[in-house]
Amino acid sequence: HNYHPLIGNINFNYVGYSRKKSQRLSSSSGGILTEIICYILEKGIVQGVYLPMPTDKTEEHHRYRICTKKNIKDIRQFAQSIYVKIPARGALSSIKKFDGKIAFIGLPDQISAMRVISKQENLDNKISYYF
Repeated sequence: HNYHPLIGNINFNYVGYSRKKSQRLSSSSGGILTEIICYILEKGIVQGVYLPMPTDKTEEHHRYRICTKKNIKDIRQFAQSIYVKIPARGALSSIKKFDGKIAFIGLPDQISAMRVISKQENLDNKISYYF
């Protein structure tokens, strides 16, 4: 397998989509990320997911927040790719305060930055997955 210092281990690549038709049709990219994050929350693999969520019903503006198992309905409802920069301000303090393991959702540059920050701040034991 290949290794990249900011991406991690690269073993295999797969293509997939949600088997739930309503989720697949209402999501970007077939709903695969939504299914993965809901699965790891439901199974207790992580206790929280740090991801962009809409700030109101218009869904025009988003901010990062930690969602837990109790927010799965919201995660499914607002499943979509967001192709604008959403500052992850407060990520460090939110993640440090959160009781449990977290998956971090972001654009490639945000993930790379968070991996570096995670190492510097000794958060590798808190952030289990990057998507």
